[in-house]
Amino acid sequence: AMAAPDFAAYAAECCELPSTIGAVLAGRLARRDGDERAVVRLGDWLAHWRDVLGREDDARLRLFAALSGERDAVGLRPAAFSPLLDALLARHPGLAFLADHAEFQDKYAATVVARIFYRLDSARTGAISRRGFLHGGPCLLEALFRLDADADVNREPAYFSYEHFYVIYCRWWELDADRDARLRRDDLLRYAGHRLSRAVVDRVFDAAPRALTDGLTGAALRRIKPGDPDADALTYADFCYVMLAEEDKTTEASLRYWFGICDVDGDGVVDERDAAAFYVLQRRRLECLGHEAVSWGDVRCQMADLLDHGRSGLRLRVEDFLNDKCPQAGVFFDALFALDKFVRWEQRDPFADRMRKDDPFDTDWDRFAAQEYARLATEEDQLEEAYGVDSPGGEDAVSPLDGSSPVEAEVVRSAEAPF
Repeated sequence: AMAAPDFAAYAAECCELPSTIGAVLAGRLARRDGDERAVVRLGDWLAHWRDVLGREDDARLRLFAALSGERDAVGLRPAAFSPLLDALLARHPGLAFLADHAEFQDKYAATVVARIFYRLDSARTGAISRRGFLHGGPCLLEALFRLDADADVNREPAYFSYEHFYVIYCRWWELDADRDARLRRDDLLRYAGHRLSRAVVDRVFDAAPRALTDGLTGAALRRIKPGDPDADALTYADFCYVMLAEEDKTTEASLRYWFGICDVDGDGVVDERDAAAFYVLQRRRLECLGHEAVSWGDVRCQMADLLDHGRSGLRLRVEDFLNDKCPQAGVFFDALFALDKFVRWEQRDPFADRMRKDDPFDTDWDRFAAQEYARLATEEDQLEEAYGVDSPGGEDAVSPLDGSSPVEAEVVRSAEAPF
């Protein structure tokens, strides 16, 4: 037998998997010996290797098997990631400051799981398939190895960054004014200064696939769960999908999400009728705010050129948006329902666009999260200066934005920030 901590290191090296997965395997196979120590017996390990892990030659599929714990598993449900997140929170030095705050450990874990499913469960079945695990992106195996190599969890932006979690959860906190852990339509309308139109918010609630569910939409939830609080509300995981899709419209996950929203009749095509119905309200909002109200005809021509859509009439399929030759395909959706983003695109500065290409961010999401995190840090500093309130825990404590306690000083900030 081998002590569980020693086995965790051995298993990770033997299987060519990250150390966190070694800890997951140790937790799964460990038993108590006569001295009440957690140990892994050789027979148990050999059986697990023979039946589950050793059947996979590809390290990515060994990770899939390690997470499932089952022979020939075909999908990973959200619960399969709980041991991984438990091990990560217990072991990673970049998350040690959360050790005494179980509530925020849970929030962080929920955010990571939502981000993983948003990118890897492309079919929205509520389970990540082997194909999605292999070909979806970013690669989870590489992300976990990056966590092994760096004590700063924020240097892994794909799924595990604490700063990214902080940005998402702060936005959720701002919108969930009644603290019932649900967002209603009027709550989501306040997102980013009323960026989204009523038409698209209604579609998010009625037609968008709900996070971590077996392909259910808002309409399906209302049909099968009358009276359920989730039936006409967004959960935190649902909101993660909306925010990730809205703030980065360059990913396949986002483009598929918004295409489904705009395909009102569900025929697999966004046609003139679908798109114009959204733009009617967008133009009305432009007029009310004193912006130039671009005609639908002009917008249609601009978007057809943007997407290299040479066919007569507007009949767009999702493949038109996934063309690598159209890196700005997401602008189409901004034009239909994201007011401030459409205005910025209409008034864009070519020099600023070139500057963006030279900045250190790999994705629009990374850029947004860094800017939003900096804004939140500045606001916190201003609050501390204005009210003379130190970070929770006394003068020596570090603010949550610097990696300390995630609990805000309630005397001042309970209405302004989530922790």
